Amino acid sequence: MSVRKAVVGIIFLKHDIVKFLLLHRKLGWDGWEFPKGGVERKDKDLEEVALKREISEETGLENIRVLSKIPFEIKYDYPIKYRDKYKHTGTVQSVFLVRAFSPEIKLSIEHSEFMWLPYEEAMNKLTFPDQKKALEVAWKELNKNV
Repeated sequence: MSVRKAVVGIIFLKHDIVKFLLLHRKLGWDGWEFPKGGVERKDKDLEEVALKREISEETGLENIRVLSKIPFEIKYDYPIKYRDKYKHTGTVQSVFLVRAFSPEIKLSIEHSEFMWLPYEEAMNKLTFPDQKKALEVAWKELNKNV
């Protein structure tokens, strides 16, 4: 078995202040996260292709710009009981900073709600520590560029 390649999009809007998009997951587990998903064979191992596809599928956002791949990866192992189901031992997620130009979201069946939140509120709302660390790194990157 191998490790699954995946991508995470830390999506932000900037008007008066920067706000980040969080999605409330309802399938598989219950909590707040960023849009994410696997790099599939049809993506030809192109992370940015997978990222744009996952963002479109989970949020309906099309008018976006991928700014950068941040220097942080999220890694985790699947519990033993899920390894046969997923055909992988775990996941390595590359994380990208993405600018959105519209706040309009169309959720997929994976999520029940969304929020656009300022940095501190997003940090408090996220469920997993690794996504909080990714947001911290993305925030530093964003403040260098915006």
